[in-house]
Amino acid sequence: MTWELLKLACEADEPTAQVMITEHGITLHNGGIRTCYGPSGELYCLPMFVINPPEKFGSEKIAEDEKETGETITLKVIQSEKTIELQVQSNIKGKDFKKIVNEKMGNEQQKIRLFCVGQELDDKVALAKYKLADKYAVICYRCK
Repeated sequence: MTWELLKLACEADEPTAQVMITEHGITLHNGGIRTCYGPSGELYCLPMFVINPPEKFGSEKIAEDEKETGETITLKVIQSEKTIELQVQSNIKGKDFKKIVNEKMGNEQQKIRLFCVGQELDDKVALAKYKLADKYAVICYRCK
């Protein structure tokens, strides 16, 4: 029952999700749905990619009016057992960054999802909007 409720809460708009969670006695750890406790105290840990869009439930939203810079940053990309470091311009869009990651990881243009600082990297948003710094880790999930 609680898993189904958490799934519905992830798919609902924020006010509706908060009502659902409160009414069913679910306690959010640190104000986020990623780690929460059911009414009987059982622990539920939701992976980042389950919550979509990831900025729901208190994550800091990306300011659309932030200045995009073209600084070079080095990011560590982790996929399963493989880790690579990539130097990219911070004004590169998520879609272009995914192409580079696919090429360097040898994924042959497979669909991937990238996560960093608790958020999924959007195809249309420049990396600078996420305020990434050198050596930040980017988690790469291959989609089936």
